[in-house]
Amino acid sequence: MTYLRLVHAPALLTHAQTALVLTQETLGALLGVSRRTMTRWQGGGHHPSIQQWAVLARHVYAVKPALAAEIAAEMGETLVSLGIVAPPAPPEPGPVVPEGPTRPVTPTAALVDSIVCAAAEAVASTP
Repeated sequence: MTYLRLVHAPALLTHAQTALVLTQETLGALLGVSRRTMTRWQGGGHHPSIQQWAVLARHVYAVKPALAAEIAAEMGETLVSLGIVAPPAPPEPGPVVPEGPTRPVTPTAALVDSIVCAAAEAVASTP
């Protein structure tokens, strides 16, 4: 099980417990731990695992989305990365704007003639 050391873990746990209107025992049951473990976590001794934080954020989101976002941020995640909120839709493609008038293609023979004429002019000769 992976654990994450959070700076604000005790306060976040207490805020989540208050937001969900749960006792330590029922919050512990929600996270799969005992009331004693919840007491330790809220006292700052130990902290929930990443998976338990994700479960807590998911439950808190239904009641207090800002707190759920704070829990996710403290984990280094977002509500989108945790799968709690759908990612924003990509922007609609705008209208296709033409790039401007296109130049006509110069025939290759005309290009060769212009190069020969320029070279002849540079050496003061006739093409």
